[in-house]
Amino acid sequence: MKTIPKKNSSPLLSFGKTGSKYGEFHSPCGIREDINGNLLIIDEFNHRIQKFSPSGEFILAFGRKGKKKGEFFYPTSLTIDKTNDIYISDRWNHRIQKFSPSGEFILAFGSYGNKPGEFNEPWGLEIDDKQDLYIADNSNHRIQKFSSTGEFIWAFGKGGANKHFYQGRSFKNSFIYQQWLSSLNKFQTIETLFYQTGYELGVFEYPQAIRIIPDQRILIADTGNHRLLFLSSQGKIISGIGSKEKININLYRPSNIYVHSNGSYYILLEIENKILIISPTGETLEIFFFAEGNINNFYLNAKDEIFIADSQNDKIWKFKNLKEE
Repeated sequence: MKTIPKKNSSPLLSFGKTGSKYGEFHSPCGIREDINGNLLIIDEFNHRIQKFSPSGEFILAFGRKGKKKGEFFYPTSLTIDKTNDIYISDRWNHRIQKFSPSGEFILAFGSYGNKPGEFNEPWGLEIDDKQDLYIADNSNHRIQKFSSTGEFIWAFGKGGANKHFYQGRSFKNSFIYQQWLSSLNKFQTIETLFYQTGYELGVFEYPQAIRIIPDQRILIADTGNHRLLFLSSQGKIISGIGSKEKININLYRPSNIYVHSNGSYYILLEIENKILIISPTGETLEIFFFAEGNINNFYLNAKDEIFIADSQNDKIWKFKNLKEE
């Protein structure tokens, strides 16, 4: 394993500073690129979305604090569809809002509650090839699926956590062995799948991130259960990630994840202020410690470029990769 020390390679780009003017941030978090390569960034404590050119030049901003259409109350995550429309998880308004590329309001759906189609702090969201939307309904401890027009399709999961290890069913698929208790900090050979989980596989604990990978499986960062899970597009658990070899990986509250084109997994461990990179077989390849500030969130694009939302310095950083120069 090659571990990057607590210093950063030289960034390709950085921009932003603390404030509320255009181009300034107060706790930037979610980041995505649109189809033109422009950056959409959630400016969480300023309750707005800002758009920048690939070189970091301010283009536009939309939203303000409030509950009306087009307003936000601590937005958290975003995704962009094939037509360049933007979906925002308006977390403390317990709804999802959709906007045009120019920031014009299109629709909103959801309200506070735990019934199908309702939310309790929606967090991560992702859109698939059919333009259906998957949402981590964080404090309802479940995943919900909607059409691009906000029509409810299905919900999966329920809340709960158990601070012990329970042996699950065996899988032929790959998986990560999740080691949570520090007293178990040693290599172990795994023949059956173990989960640090609730009382059953359908139990989530504050899931935060969702990714759709090329075969249309859904990858979930089940943050409070310190694990990653694969779901089918119908909401059925398929497996976790890793291999049946000896694995020594500690995933403490994974809050975001991306899958590289080579199959590697980039996992944000926000509390530890690092990005863990593991191979498809569960081998730790890199550990990136961000010494300049705090990794509130990150984004990995198709060009192997990584953008870090730094909530300590209220800046965006861009790196070509997470390897030493």
